[in-house]
Amino acid sequence: MIIEDVSVDFEFNGKKYTAYGNAEIDTITEDIGPVGYREHYYAEVVNNVIMSKIEISTDTEDIKNPDKDLLEKADDALCCQAEEDFDAGR
Repeated sequence: MIIEDVSVDFEFNGKKYTAYGNAEIDTITEDIGPVGYREHYYAEVVNNVIMSKIEISTDTEDIKNPDKDLLEKADDALCCQAEEDFDAGR
């Protein structure tokens, strides 16, 4: 499943940033428990999130070549946001 235009605000080294990207979400079906005689509830849960087309900006400028640490922080924040969006049904 692909979720386009995931966005998140985060802080890194005392500065505020906004990151945007597309999330490719890999899911699995998980048995979350019995509901009755030989019946179970199943849920589709996130197994893995891969971000692509990550863009980072501040209030005043787009960051053209972000350093590795900033890009990694943005990727982590976007993955968490994409998982929350998936769980919320967005």
